[in-house]
Amino acid sequence: MTEVTDERTSGRGPKIGDLFTRANKAYDSGDYEAALRLLSDALAIDPENVVALNNKGAALDALGKHDLAESCYRRALALDDGYELAWHNLGNCLFAQEEYGGAAKAYARASALNPERAENFIGIAESHAELGETRRASAAIAKIPPKEDDSHLLTQADLYLSVQLGDKAMRCCEQYVSCHPDDVAGHVHLGGVLQEIGRYKDAIPSFERALKLSPDDAQIWNNFGYTCFCAGKTERALAAFDKSIEIDPSYKHAWYNKGYALHGVDRLEEAVECYREALKIDDKDRVLLNNHGNALYNLGRYAESIPSFVAAITADPNYEIAWNNIGNALEKMGIHAEAIPFHDRSLEIRPDFDYALYAKGVCKAAIGDVEEGYDLLLESLDINPSYDEAWKAKSSVARQLGRMDDAISSIDRALTINPELCEAWIDRGDLLVAVGDGVGAEQSYARALKCVAKAIAASPSDGEPWRIRAETLVRVGRHADALDAAVRAVTSPHSDITVLPLAFDVCRLSGVDGPPQELLKAVKACAAPAPLLAYARYLGARERWGDVVDILYSRDMEELTPASRLLFVKALTLLGDPEAADSVAADSPKPERARLRAEIEMNAAGKEFAADRLEEILSKWPSDHAAAMCVAKGFMEKRAFRDAIVAAETAIGSDEADWEPYEIIADAYEALGMTDKSDEAKRRAGQLLARCADQVCGAGRDDA
Repeated sequence: MTEVTDERTSGRGPKIGDLFTRANKAYDSGDYEAALRLLSDALAIDPENVVALNNKGAALDALGKHDLAESCYRRALALDDGYELAWHNLGNCLFAQEEYGGAAKAYARASALNPERAENFIGIAESHAELGETRRASAAIAKIPPKEDDSHLLTQADLYLSVQLGDKAMRCCEQYVSCHPDDVAGHVHLGGVLQEIGRYKDAIPSFERALKLSPDDAQIWNNFGYTCFCAGKTERALAAFDKSIEIDPSYKHAWYNKGYALHGVDRLEEAVECYREALKIDDKDRVLLNNHGNALYNLGRYAESIPSFVAAITADPNYEIAWNNIGNALEKMGIHAEAIPFHDRSLEIRPDFDYALYAKGVCKAAIGDVEEGYDLLLESLDINPSYDEAWKAKSSVARQLGRMDDAISSIDRALTINPELCEAWIDRGDLLVAVGDGVGAEQSYARALKCVAKAIAASPSDGEPWRIRAETLVRVGRHADALDAAVRAVTSPHSDITVLPLAFDVCRLSGVDGPPQELLKAVKACAAPAPLLAYARYLGARERWGDVVDILYSRDMEELTPASRLLFVKALTLLGDPEAADSVAADSPKPERARLRAEIEMNAAGKEFAADRLEEILSKWPSDHAAAMCVAKGFMEKRAFRDAIVAAETAIGSDEADWEPYEIIADAYEALGMTDKSDEAKRRAGQLLARCADQVCGAGRDDA
């Protein structure tokens, strides 16, 4: 619906005729400012010239000044109510201002004056389509006057498709093709309509016929490839995209669609390369930039994905998806607080963006604003109740709030939506363990193993399913198998190094003398703190204090968890450097300093005195998990086993998801000869190993 100028030059004398001629020439060349000046001069001579008023309105419309254009059209129509072109242009102007009801009426008036102008009926149809009035839109489409070449049928097909009347669109295309079997446009149109209504396999023959007629058309090869991909014929699709690129190496859409297809079958490295080729052609395409970032994100290269998302919002500052994706990448990097402003910006642009509400809720819960996180997840689910990951996250947050019934019902809802959500089965098992339903927990873990086996078969190059398998096997006590799965996770083409903390904790719990070389190679190559800290804890358990210090000295203090700082001062003290240990304690957060200095005393001087000091600390900070653990260890050193059990149970109370206190309880009961209770504590330790909380040991799962 473009603005139309009237080419008539009637007016008062030759001067106004010359102004009209020059104005029309300027308009046709795109110099709308010049056209506007010339038409204003004409109106100064003849203020009631309806042609000049109409044409001035068209120039103003072209400049985006729709309110002024509307005034010109209405002045013209006040002078000549039967001026069809002004009614048509008024419809265009109102449509541009999203006043679709008024636009439909203006086009209807124009069509009554000139029923042969197809654009009037197109305008009526598009206006009613915007208003959601399918019946009226369909009636207008049917009235589009026929053309000798039958091209109106293809126009009608496009319009029927826009109001989701796919069957009518298909019939128009079929009628056109039957009349013009050798016209490429008809076959392309029919293929496009079938593709749009989801009949991908039926669309393939139409594109094949089009390619027989025009074998060197890069666009048709691209559309054919996309249809094949949607039909599940990936290799055929990739071959079609390659043909399109061979014909036109600068065809951005073929590079993009090839990348999209590769992305869809988990060939992410190849997808990244295709996106990069497309970006060489157009580095301002926001969708392309966002998808390039998504491919890097899905490869686990979170920091590397961020520049692509930033470029996407530079191209379009209101692109809410890219803002949210920056937050997602930061969240995956463990920087939850910094992620929240990006989710907020996404929500400023689109307040009902359910994925941004979900992501912000996860981040809020991760930084301790659990109630707010819960409310945000509820808000997200109100908008999109079919999002399985949001139900899973709600379950996790509900558990943090102690709402076990809510947590269980939420995880069940997630699994009702998606029974193949492997990690949800693990969470369900953990919840049932917490409420004492051991049988139900075992069934959930067994279901998780079945799900993850399917995931591994579907994506054999992906490390994530192997990581999930490792987490599940730990919970059922199969530590050796869990370690094997962890190795597969880090050695897969698309490795998942987030399994490393779990793997080293399995080595520590199982008493493995030397972790598999694949794990050592992976941990040395990664920069993330959590795997290195887990490795340091393993080395501490093997009393390799020099190696512990080397690792922890390589990290910034703010990267260390409370448990890591505790390990740091212990290692330094046992190596005979209590001054360095005291310096670490002094640089630690204030609430930790007293217990860190008590740890130094415990290892440098008398354990009994240190244990007494720790008991004092615990009386002041009963939720101080690390202090409670130190008290328990102190009692174990004194062989005061029952006191050790009480202290360890205090540690459990401050962090019920941690498995380490159960190790102390198991050892204490074993020393007391209470084998059954010792075995139960060992079983519980094994179940909770994979859920060791970030605050304590840095090995927690990122449930987001």
